[in-house]
Amino acid sequence: MNLTLCSALAQGGIAHYSYGLANALQDGGTNTTLLMYGHPEYDLEEYPHRCRVVKKLELAISRRKTVTSPIRNLQVMLKTAFRSEVVHFQWSLGQRTDRLHLPILRRLGKRIVYTAHDVLPHEPEIMSLEHCRWLYNSVDSLFVHGDRLKQLMLDRFQVDPASVHVIPHGNYNFISDTPGAWNRESARASFGWNEDDRVVLFFGLIRAYKGIDTLLEACRIIRDRGLAKGQRLRVVIAGRVFNDHWAEGGYEAQIRDAHLEEQVHRHFGHIDMRDIARFFQAADVVAVPYKRGSQSGVLRLAYSFAKATVATSVGSLAEVPPEDLARFVPPEDAGAFAAALQDLLENPETAKALGDRARRYADTELSWDRIASTTRAVYTSLLGPANG
Repeated sequence: MNLTLCSALAQGGIAHYSYGLANALQDGGTNTTLLMYGHPEYDLEEYPHRCRVVKKLELAISRRKTVTSPIRNLQVMLKTAFRSEVVHFQWSLGQRTDRLHLPILRRLGKRIVYTAHDVLPHEPEIMSLEHCRWLYNSVDSLFVHGDRLKQLMLDRFQVDPASVHVIPHGNYNFISDTPGAWNRESARASFGWNEDDRVVLFFGLIRAYKGIDTLLEACRIIRDRGLAKGQRLRVVIAGRVFNDHWAEGGYEAQIRDAHLEEQVHRHFGHIDMRDIARFFQAADVVAVPYKRGSQSGVLRLAYSFAKATVATSVGSLAEVPPEDLARFVPPEDAGAFAAALQDLLENPETAKALGDRARRYADTELSWDRIASTTRAVYTSLLGPANG
């Protein structure tokens, strides 16, 4: 079987997800080409690839390219996917491009698969509900990352239930296990911290739905209550700011009004792959305080780094097996978030046990070999057993 796996995005969680899936599919016998934008620079350029990689899609970064990119990208798509029986999209290429590409690919006999990493769009100006509806009803099969998300898709978009498949979000062990300079001691030393510092990490793209205001209020509560004797609270916020959200969210005023200037450490901008381990190795607890969402790559990163996590029970984040993998609390409940954080910060043995269970889960249930096997079975069902 020949496959074109279109990650579109060359940086961030979708690119990392696509990398893990593409390599595992290739290892399992699916001849896989990974297709993405040529700009910005591909995050995983230096990582080993068993699949073929094409970085020739063009972003519509100007008014002229908004018109020309769909046509140019169609040429790239048709050339890349010429021998592919299946084209699997991990992200929308935009309304103009999707509505040009998908009908042509289908007329050429390609089977189209789409992974809805976010069933509902976060920014309607980027991805509208109407386009989601068109897209979900224009493909042969859909993947979502949890049972709740499948039900949400069926309720909101009236798609064929048989076309929607639940698949877990895979691990990021290929990031956590890459040899490098950072361990707990060296990572903490790079920030000027030691074992008396109790470190909470927020990591990833800074957007309105991520709940940073909830996290800051939770940290104010912890600061006012106080940690165990001699312990100091540190809160690291690391990631690229989406548009101008940091200013629009009023977080600086919240930090100032709560007198959290000494506790909150900001590291804005794209985090180089080699530096991801620095932030996770330095952390005691990872915070995922989302107000809404589908699934979380950051949660998977925390699992891969064997880190204790406090997260909100939005989307399918809390769909976990009976064993305890993370602490889940209701969204926008700063008090509950603070209580869960404080317990893990003050009880490192409990936090370590939680992180160790999460890592075992990442190694097994979230393995890319397992996910690729499930994915390949869907492809085979679309093509017929003879093409599997």
